[in-house]
Amino acid sequence: MLFPIQHENMSARRWPVITIGLIAINILVFLFTMGSMDKEGAQSAELKAHIFMLAGLHPEVSVKPETQEMLDALKIQHPKLWEELKNPNRNVEDAWDARMRLMEDPARLQEEMDQLESEYAKFKQEAVTQSYAFVPVHPKAISYLTANFLHGGWLHLIGNMWFLWLAGFVLEDTWGRPLYAVFYLIAGVAALQFHAWMNPLSTAPTLGASGAVAGLMGAFLVRFPKMKIEMGWVWFSMIRFGPRFIRFHVPAWGLLPLWVVLEAMYGSVLGTSGGTAHWAHVGGFVFGAVFALGVKYTGLEKKLMGKIVEQTEWQTDPEIQEATELLHSGKPTEALPIMQAYVAKKPDSEDGLNLLRECLKRSNRNAEYQDVLIKLCALHVSKHDLALAEQDVSELIRSGRKLPAPDWVALAAAHEAAGDHERGLYEYDNVAQTYKGTREAVLAQIGAGKICAQKLNRAKDAVKYYTAAAASTVPHADLEVEIQVGLAAANKAAGKAAVAAPKPVPAPKPVVAGVPSKLPSWESTDGYDLGNPVVPSWATASGALEIDPPREPAATEGPELASEMVASWENATPAYVPPPSLDEEKATYASAASAPAEQRMPAFAMASATAQSAGRATLKPQTWGKFEAPPVWGHGAKGDTIHKPEVSEPVEK
Repeated sequence: MLFPIQHENMSARRWPVITIGLIAINILVFLFTMGSMDKEGAQSAELKAHIFMLAGLHPEVSVKPETQEMLDALKIQHPKLWEELKNPNRNVEDAWDARMRLMEDPARLQEEMDQLESEYAKFKQEAVTQSYAFVPVHPKAISYLTANFLHGGWLHLIGNMWFLWLAGFVLEDTWGRPLYAVFYLIAGVAALQFHAWMNPLSTAPTLGASGAVAGLMGAFLVRFPKMKIEMGWVWFSMIRFGPRFIRFHVPAWGLLPLWVVLEAMYGSVLGTSGGTAHWAHVGGFVFGAVFALGVKYTGLEKKLMGKIVEQTEWQTDPEIQEATELLHSGKPTEALPIMQAYVAKKPDSEDGLNLLRECLKRSNRNAEYQDVLIKLCALHVSKHDLALAEQDVSELIRSGRKLPAPDWVALAAAHEAAGDHERGLYEYDNVAQTYKGTREAVLAQIGAGKICAQKLNRAKDAVKYYTAAAASTVPHADLEVEIQVGLAAANKAAGKAAVAAPKPVPAPKPVVAGVPSKLPSWESTDGYDLGNPVVPSWATASGALEIDPPREPAATEGPELASEMVASWENATPAYVPPPSLDEEKATYASAASAPAEQRMPAFAMASATAQSAGRATLKPQTWGKFEAPPVWGHGAKGDTIHKPEVSEPVEK
């Protein structure tokens, strides 16, 4: 299945109220008529089928002129079906058909036909499709208008409304509301009349907005022949056994003429037998193209453009006006130097940057286009218009470039200032992930730590961010105090002792007689937890400062062990707290915990040496791991993208 997604000019100078109004009217009419039309379709099909079957088996039965018109149209448009209806040996269709096969009395057969004609005449008076849809053989004046607002189903409606939106709002912005509204209605009338010329004997009701929409497409081709349309193609892959989807761009001149040629071919081969009024599409398209040519070459469009510009915010800047007219005329390369000069004079002009972006995009100057997007994003952030800033970022990522680190940090700070703390945290985390080893990454980690600690009550995550910021090799002496204060507060909030942030240090210096040159301070805590920092031990044999890995707890150890010791010293990175010792070591550890400060380290060294000499197994230190914010928004370092009816049924356009 092939369908349009968007085109490259998805913006307008003012609200397309006529296009929105037309879509609203179509939807409301459909909601009010969908129930009746569903019932009428089945009733009409049954009545007409019985009339055709009875007339086919008994041609001697007389019929009214209206019925004869339907029979003549059937004979011309569907001769094979008519021959089958005349065959007395054909399959029985329903109970009524079976009853008619047994009936031989001419009077009763005539009575049956009269009753069917009477029921069909009454149906035509009451049915929505017969009163307001367009019937080529007997068109009503009102149906030239009303048929364009009736639809046979949701898919029929949605398809027409999507095409109406894509082609309509840009034409409304170009021609102005009055001319656009008149053109749409006349295009619908022209499409229906062309359908009637090509199918003069058709009795099938024709309905739908696609004739008028085809007129918009013809005008779109003439007015914007070079505009690129983004198409989507969905197909089922036999290799991967599943649906596949790709996007591609094609200019209007390479797509719309092919579509209208295919419609003409379908109309010639199928007529209305497929349930689609193909000739109405062709008629509407041709009318729209001719109308657009007339508007363009009579000078009417230029006059209308001037009036529209006078009513918009761009009226005071002739450069904006001139560039806008050139863009709407499909001349972006001519508008580009005008907007480059304008933005050079007014670098903070949002209108100027938007027009320059459009000129660069249509001129395929991708690098300059990306630079303008970055400037627009910074401008929108400064104006606190974060919705537009996010649109700029998404467009930038689709073009193949990421937001620079300083602008990204500013965007995250803007979300934080706006009270969207989850979004601010997400953006800070993405900056830290994308631009590792930069000062902006350190700033982002500090910002993320603040949000976690002060706004989201996630102290453990705050510790991780502050710790990562402190461990950065990027010079950040001016930020060190802020990092240490934040880390201490986060540790306190997490219920831990304040631990100084890790710093790169040289190799440990030798000590005399197994005593370190700098003794750490020790604090006892209640109970123990396998996730707390490691408790270092001192090896007296080597005469050097070392850290023992935690050991495997024995099966006999229980939770009623001595209080654990937590180290806080600058030459080690806390990662794990070992479980308490065996029974024979309990007294030694308890004594170390309660000993004076100057005696704690030797006491603990003795206990640790005892455990090592016993050859007990040890565990590898645990680490905190890496915190990752959930990728719920549309861009960032995590790789997110910032990609039927029978002849008796109404004919849909």
